[in-house]
Amino acid sequence: MYQPEAYGIALLFMIISMLCWGSWANTMKLTAGYAFQLFYWD
Repeated sequence: MYQPEAYGIALLFMIISMLCWGSWANTMKLTAGYAFQLFYWD
């Protein structure tokens, strides 16, 4: 696990993680006709 040393980097990572937190659920709502299994390509 990576622990940032500087406060600014930690704050940036926290904001990025907050933006990405609900992206999976929001994508599921926006693509109602999309097959659920296609979310696991990676």
